[in-house]
Amino acid sequence: MRTLSFILFLISTTASFASGYTPQPLNLATTSTTLRSKADQPGNRLAQRALKSVHTLSDKIGRELVAKIIKVKANSLEVRRHTDRRILEIPLALLCHKDRVFARYLWQQKKLKQSKGTLKEANATKQLATTIKELDNLLHLKCTSTISQG
Repeated sequence: MRTLSFILFLISTTASFASGYTPQPLNLATTSTTLRSKADQPGNRLAQRALKSVHTLSDKIGRELVAKIIKVKANSLEVRRHTDRRILEIPLALLCHKDRVFARYLWQQKKLKQSKGTLKEANATKQLATTIKELDNLLHLKCTSTISQG
C-alpha cells in the first residue's frame, strides 16, 4: 500500500512539474476586505505591509527578526519567530521607529475593528429591544380585544 501511494505521489508530482505548475503561497491576511481596500490606495505602505503574512522587524540596534505577527497589544507584539516557530512577546520600546509606527497602525486597526463590532452589537440590541416592545404592544392589544369581546 505504501509503495502504491509513493508511486502515485511521484507520478502526480512529475505531471505537475512537467505542466509548469508552480504553487503560489497562500496569504491568509488578504482575506480581509478592509485591509485590501486600504492597501489599494496609493501611498498607503502600512496597509500594504499589513497584508503580508511574514514580517521582518528590526530593533534599535539594527538586528532583524523574521516573524509572523500573532497578536497586537498596546505596548507589545506577540510574534512567532520564523526560524524555530517559537512565540515571543516583543515590547514596542525595543523596535526601530519604522516598526513602532507599523505596530501602532496595527493596534489602531484592531481598535477600529473592535469599535465597529461593538457598534453593530449595540445596534442589534437596540433593534431587538424595539422588536420586543412592538410584540409586547401587539400581544397586549390582542389580549385586551379578546377580553372585551368575551
